[in-house]
Amino acid sequence: MDGIVQILKHFGWKWVGLIVSDDDTGYRARERISTELARMGGCLAFSLVIEYGAAIPYLKRKIMIETIEKTAVNVIIMFVTAKYISASLVILRYCTIPQRICITSSLFTDFITSPYNVKLTVFFNAALSLLIREGEIPDFLYFLNCFSLSNYPQSEFMEYIWQSVFHCTFPYLPWSVKPTYYRICTGNESMGGFSQTGDYRVTYRVYTAVYALARALYNLYSAQAPTNHWDKLEYMRGNLKPWQINTFVRNVTFVTPSGDTIFFNDKGDPPAQFEVMTFLLLPNRTFARQKVGSFHVLSDGTKLLHINSSADLWGPYYKEMPQSLCNEPCAPGYRKAKIEGKPSCCYDCAKCADGEMSNTT
Repeated sequence: MDGIVQILKHFGWKWVGLIVSDDDTGYRARERISTELARMGGCLAFSLVIEYGAAIPYLKRKIMIETIEKTAVNVIIMFVTAKYISASLVILRYCTIPQRICITSSLFTDFITSPYNVKLTVFFNAALSLLIREGEIPDFLYFLNCFSLSNYPQSEFMEYIWQSVFHCTFPYLPWSVKPTYYRICTGNESMGGFSQTGDYRVTYRVYTAVYALARALYNLYSAQAPTNHWDKLEYMRGNLKPWQINTFVRNVTFVTPSGDTIFFNDKGDPPAQFEVMTFLLLPNRTFARQKVGSFHVLSDGTKLLHINSSADLWGPYYKEMPQSLCNEPCAPGYRKAKIEGKPSCCYDCAKCADGEMSNTT
């Protein structure tokens, strides 16, 4: 969420549309974005809430579609959690969507690039998204190249994973897919092809999480107890409860092979480290993903957003950065005049009366 707010500030987008999921995450996002826009002198043009499930009542769906189609904003934010994505895509498929800049959460990226969503190519063309930062995992690609199912004989767990990765089936496994729909696994399939084409952003996060836990356990078992507290420390070491490790994890700080500093704030959250990506539609109707910037938070809470000024951010629709304002600032000698029924950042500019002077607001 911090990254999306920083993008709005960076480009000066003060009037945006917002689509969120019907859960705590969605409502927190709406509150945060609305508050930050107000601080910038902006506001939401519309705010839509996506409910769970694809069977959205016709009237509600019709209102949502009309709202999206008729909006005059140039920027629409999609912030929905995983289980609400399908329902939101159902809404978008019915829209004759105008040319807009879409800002999405990272969960949307797999759906943007899916060949089954060709109806949404106009909406997601030139979309901006924050993706978890990639990083180096020592020897991981070598591990994939050498990985063989024969190293795990009679392991149903590994066979189920094998089925999922290679879209094949072991018919003798309980609950496996019938050979009618998938080819039969040979067990000799190679993961070497994934080493160059795979997206290991989540894998890198798992790697850093495991490494943080390992460091925390090391700190616990190598800690020197204060005088007269050896018994308590030894008891904890021998009877450790999962929740007790939290204190040690929060105090962990280390640098990954990629140079990322991993730490945890007072809420127990790791640092926000994202890459800003844009998705551009190619002539063959597939999407190319291009890195155009980065966002990360330092240990002191400083938020840093970098946008590559030479990158092609705006795709086919805009030759330069689009504006997203309900009104241009009033000229000197004019004041803001509220328009009934319009959001707070939409106003007329009325000429000041004789003897009055307009200020910068």
